[in-house]
Amino acid sequence: NKTVIWNNNITMRFFENSIISLAEARFHRQPVLLITDQYGTHIKIVESKILDEYNIFVALVSGRMTPLLQPLDTTVNRSFHSSYGSVKAAIFSEG
Repeated sequence: NKTVIWNNNITMRFFENSIISLAEARFHRQPVLLITDQYGTHIKIVESKILDEYNIFVALVSGRMTPLLQPLDTTVNRSFHSSYGSVKAAIFSEG
């Protein structure tokens, strides 16, 4: 779905650029642990077993852990997301 902010392709590109491209993962030399939340695209990529090919093991963190694990997400970023949501709504209501 190209109308969403984040999708499987973007998530996979992020994993490729930030994790799979590491020499340790790229050459399957060392196992890599990826700790991520249960956002929909993260779960789909884990379920697809793509990361298994690169010896990347995934630990999914339970929902509602954001305030503990990502305090900026609940303070600084919340105002950004709120403003972005308002702008996005205005754009879509115009078209």
